[in-house]
Amino acid sequence: MENYKHAISLDPTFVDAYGNLGNVHKDSGQLPQAEAAYTEALKLNPDQPIVWGNLAAVYLEMGKITKALELFEKTLKMQPNFPDALSNQGNALKFAGRLEESIQSYQKALELQPDHTDALNNLVRRAVRDR
Repeated sequence: MENYKHAISLDPTFVDAYGNLGNVHKDSGQLPQAEAAYTEALKLNPDQPIVWGNLAAVYLEMGKITKALELFEKTLKMQPNFPDALSNQGNALKFAGRLEESIQSYQKALELQPDHTDALNNLVRRAVRDR
């Protein structure tokens, strides 16, 4: 984390450092800090579907489902064949009570990447509950 902060102090326009700092914060459960880092990266360069997807995932973890869905939609408009975003969108749709759409998101993620473990796990859990 300190290396990314140091890189940013040397070059405040270093977009990748903000994105990577956001990843470290997200992975360590520091969601507000992750949100801030991703937001800064996107201010510097908004044409980054991976960062948009990561920010959407942060909102999902924060329970901001509507905002997460909005950003997953934006992410997938920029990069339609993004299995991680599709799988995470499926989770957000599930939490929003839009179950059929969540299944479609998981299935599309699996069409793109048949071994996508998160999408497969979520789809199987859904099928087991429906039995």
